[in-house]
Amino acid sequence: MLLKAVLLNEPLPGSSRPLNLPDIQFILRHPHIYLSDENLAGKISVEGLPKPLRIMSQEDLQEASSTEGDVAYLHFRPPHEAEGAIRLTLEGKLVTQDPNQHPMGLSSIQVKFRKVGDRWETEGDAAALAS
Repeated sequence: MLLKAVLLNEPLPGSSRPLNLPDIQFILRHPHIYLSDENLAGKISVEGLPKPLRIMSQEDLQEASSTEGDVAYLHFRPPHEAEGAIRLTLEGKLVTQDPNQHPMGLSSIQVKFRKVGDRWETEGDAAALAS
């Protein structure tokens, strides 16, 4: 839900405001939308994206940067659970052509979800963070 809302500029269940990741245009400048496979619980499929989604390992992202130049991608941090709610953070990152340089952080968005009946809804406002 979080990935779809960010990529399509849509609100999440429980919110009326679309999510805005400040560096999204930087992420969308590539022919694909790159997503790190780290911290994913399973397969991800998002309908209606403006570009194909490519889920890649950190090694594959580094390799892509050797031919494409700097590669901006999305990455989920590990989820944090507390008091019946789950906090998810989706961040933009940048891997450079230099294999000795660690990926650099771009902006990120953090959302807290709580189960309401049989579905997950946001609790409070999403927080945009800068690295």
